[in-house]
Amino acid sequence: MIVLDVQQMKEEGKPLTEIREYIDGKYSQYGTDPTPTPFPPEGL
Repeated sequence: MIVLDVQQMKEEGKPLTEIREYIDGKYSQYGTDPTPTPFPPEGL
């Protein structure tokens, strides 16, 4: 589940940009387009 992946990566201290890239890459295999939400600013 996306929310569990995000929660784990945040607990590991991953930056939001890295989490977003991971989620987009992992879940794109299911045939959906990535969210149109803008990427978070660098350093968050």
